[in-house]
Amino acid sequence: MIQLAGKLLIFLFVIQGVYSFCENKDAFNNVSVNVHLSRNVRGIKLVQVSLYKQDHYAIIDVKQGNITDLCDGIIKNFPVLESLFLINVNISRIQPNAFQAVPRLRELSLAVNNIEDLVDGSFNNLDALETLYLSGNKIKFISGETFQNMKSLKHLHLDRNLISRLGPNCLRGSSLLSVLDLRHNVMEVVDGNTFPTLEPIFTEPVTIFLGNNNIKDVDPSVFTFKNPIRLHLERNNLNTISTLFHGIKDFSVIYLNKNQFNCLPDDVLTNVKKTTKTIYLLDNPISCDCLKTIENSFADELYGVEHLIYNSTFPCDMPVYLIP
Repeated sequence: MIQLAGKLLIFLFVIQGVYSFCENKDAFNNVSVNVHLSRNVRGIKLVQVSLYKQDHYAIIDVKQGNITDLCDGIIKNFPVLESLFLINVNISRIQPNAFQAVPRLRELSLAVNNIEDLVDGSFNNLDALETLYLSGNKIKFISGETFQNMKSLKHLHLDRNLISRLGPNCLRGSSLLSVLDLRHNVMEVVDGNTFPTLEPIFTEPVTIFLGNNNIKDVDPSVFTFKNPIRLHLERNNLNTISTLFHGIKDFSVIYLNKNQFNCLPDDVLTNVKKTTKTIYLLDNPISCDCLKTIENSFADELYGVEHLIYNSTFPCDMPVYLIP
C-alpha cells in the first residue's frame, strides 16, 4: 500500500511538472502588437515591445510572435484589457491558469494556431469572457471540464478543427451560451455521447452551426432545452428528419441544405403546414415524384409552403418555394 501511494505521488508530481514547465516563458517580451486605448480610439502599431508594458490598453492584437506555450500565469495583471487576439502565433499548448488577473477580458481569439488538446483549467479565471475563438486549430476532442462554469460565455467558435466529439459535461454551467460554431470538423453522429449538454437560462433562440461535417444521424434529445434552436446542418450526409423535426421546440429553424434527402416522410408533410418550425431543404436530391407529392400536399396554400423551403438538384419542372 505504501509503495502504491509512493508511485501515485511520483505520477502526480510528473504530471504537474509536465504542465508547469514553460517552454517559452519570455515569449511575450519581444512582440509586435496593435493596441487601442478603447474601442472608440484608433489603434497604433508597436514593434518589438514587451507585452507586459501594454497593460493600460483595452485591445491588444499580437501580430508577430512565436509563443508556442501559454503557461501558468503568462497572461497576468491586465486590469483594463477587454479584447486579446493571439492569432497565428504558433500556440500549441494552453496550461491551466494561463490567464490570471484579467477581470475585464470579454473577447479572446486563439484562432489559427497549432492547439491539439485542451486540458481542464485552460480557461480558468476568465469570469467576464463572452466570446472565445479557437477556430482553425488541430483540436480533436474536448473532454472533462474544459468550458465548465464560464458563466459569461455567449459565443464559442470551434470551427475548422478535427473534432469528432465533445464531452457531455464540457459546457455544463456555461448557461449564457447562445452561439456554438462547430463547422468544418469531422463529426459523424450528434448524440449524448458526442455532444455537450446545454443549459441556457435565457429564452432567445440558441444557434448551433454543424455544417460541413460528416454527420449521418442527429439525436433530438440533445436539444431538449426549452429554447428554440437555429440548427445549421448544411453539407452533411443526412437523409432522414422525422425524429429531429418532432424533437425540437416550436419556432425552431433547421437548415438541411445540400444533404442527401430524396423525399420527406408523410408525418413531416402532414405537420409542417400547421407548425411554427421551419425547414430549409434546398439543393438535395429530392426525386421528381416526391416534389409532386409535396406540391399536391400544399396545393391549397395561397403562398406555397411557408415553413418548408425546398428544391431539388434534379431537373424537375417544379417551383422553388420561398418564405413570402
